[in-house]
Amino acid sequence: ANACMGKKPDISKPVQVPDSLEEQ
Repeated sequence: ANACMGKKPDISKPVQVPDSLEEQ
């Protein structure tokens, strides 16, 4: 989930979404 954190934005999913929500 933290793959987009500190790296280039993930095009597949919005980076603004909290890590907890991204897991789900």
